[in-house]
Amino acid sequence: MSEVAHPGQWRLEHIELANWGTFSGLHSVHVPRKGFLLTGESGSGKSSLVDAISAVLTPRGKTRFNAAAADTGT
Repeated sequence: MSEVAHPGQWRLEHIELANWGTFSGLHSVHVPRKGFLLTGESGSGKSSLVDAISAVLTPRGKTRFNAAAADTGT
């Protein structure tokens, strides 16, 4: 793990996807310390990447995959 900016906090540094959503095979994504912006055309995997992170960080049964696409508005 790199330098600790806030002791006691966890920080996402690296994401690995294996056959998840639109990603076939193994893919690795570095998460820069200052964060990053997900951009791309439809079907490029933005929601799949966010869904993968949600699957790991959200308690079982509480995850709404591709919540942006399923949102009906309020």
